[in-house]
Amino acid sequence: MDTLYKRRAITFLKNLHRIKLGPSREPLMQHVKTCSGCRDCLMYRPLIKKREILLNATEVAAGISVAQAEELRAVHPIHYFYPNGDEIRLSNGDLDPDVYFYLKNVDGYDGRGFTDQQIWDYFNINKSEAQKFKSKLFDGIKEPKEDYINGQGLKAINKYKEQHGGHFATKIKYHSKSNK
Repeated sequence: MDTLYKRRAITFLKNLHRIKLGPSREPLMQHVKTCSGCRDCLMYRPLIKKREILLNATEVAAGISVAQAEELRAVHPIHYFYPNGDEIRLSNGDLDPDVYFYLKNVDGYDGRGFTDQQIWDYFNINKSEAQKFKSKLFDGIKEPKEDYINGQGLKAINKYKEQHGGHFATKIKYHSKSNK
């Protein structure tokens, strides 16, 4: 089996927990625990079984599954840090600057922070809302934007460690495009 295909299949199966069902938008994995097989979750049952087999199968010499080995080889995507996809929203509906600064300052796919477009795409934020957020965020800042992102990013990383524990992200230095 092609490695890229296998990695995408593993990613899809690992993200089944993000699927929401029915009018109540109940998460699939929570729904399956209490359901005996309704029409909403019936088509996902074989995928859930495949997911369990894939994540529990020990096919690697070190005693970990193929899926876990693939995960160790890959750089962490945004959903590793924020699995629900709605963590950027505050209780009043505004965007959380700490989530933005955290993602701009942790190691992304290319060893730099995640791009604005990657962040907006992951959290399903439209362009006009993103522009309003950034203009409000950087309004009145006298220091260079890169220095501000670096300073706020360190605070956001420390806040993330306090709230979530576990993963200690690598702090990167945000560079402007002119410094390449």
